[in-house]
Amino acid sequence: MTMSQLKLDAIGVRVLLMTCACTLTASCAADDTAPTADFEVVTTVSPSVANIGERIAVTVTATNISTQSQTILTNDCLTAFAVLDSAATHVGPSAEQFCAASGKMVTILPGAQYAVTQEWTGDAMRLSPNSQPRMVEPGSYTVSGNLRLGANIRIVAATVRLIP
Repeated sequence: MTMSQLKLDAIGVRVLLMTCACTLTASCAADDTAPTADFEVVTTVSPSVANIGERIAVTVTATNISTQSQTILTNDCLTAFAVLDSAATHVGPSAEQFCAASGKMVTILPGAQYAVTQEWTGDAMRLSPNSQPRMVEPGSYTVSGNLRLGANIRIVAATVRLIP
């Protein structure tokens, strides 16, 4: 074999490898087996318009929309929701307080739900653990469930409008 034949063979191998790589990439990109959501997390608020300081019931409901039972870790100490301002900045509720409750494992069958209701009064996240409590400014906020269920979730948030 001559030197020019070896170069052509090397080029042919590279072209073959590139063709295989492109084919594999295209196959993966066209794959319809991407993971689907295991849970749909719906958040509701009542009332949806409230005075700052008024109690707002925030209900977060996780529905198992997969075809398999799902086991989650629940914890009464953790806030089940996050409040976001119009810039999607996490602004409330205030930081977690000391709590001695332990978590428990809950199995949710396909189609079944797990729900938790907590209250929010418009309290903002604290600037530091020792800072004084403060309230968010009047305006509209997105309230989103935060049940820490993993990556495969579909979230449906609620909107609350706080007035002075």
